[in-house]
Amino acid sequence: MKFECHTLTRSVQFQVRRMRNVDATLLEGIKSICTASKGVVACLVLEARRPEVEGTWMAVVLDAVSAAEFELVAQRIGKVLSEFPDDGQKAVIMPMSRSLRERFKGSEIYGG
Repeated sequence: MKFECHTLTRSVQFQVRRMRNVDATLLEGIKSICTASKGVVACLVLEARRPEVEGTWMAVVLDAVSAAEFELVAQRIGKVLSEFPDDGQKAVIMPMSRSLRERFKGSEIYGG
């Protein structure tokens, strides 16, 4: 599976919570990339859903010091996700919004 990059063209509202039922090796891979990257301020692995759409997906949310750092880390995480087709094909990597930053301030959430 190849991880592809898409850009949203409009605002999308969704609900998030701690990720449930995800492979521990996948979570460890994401965590190791985030902690090894000095330019990552925060990395959350959350379960996301839109009320009007059935199902959930994994949202890897990054707070990086620059757009370049975000892209670099996102590419690395994309490679890890491609090794886990069941979880990876329903995953998105996105920058952290102000509301998520406030909601999860001080939390270390990598799923669980």
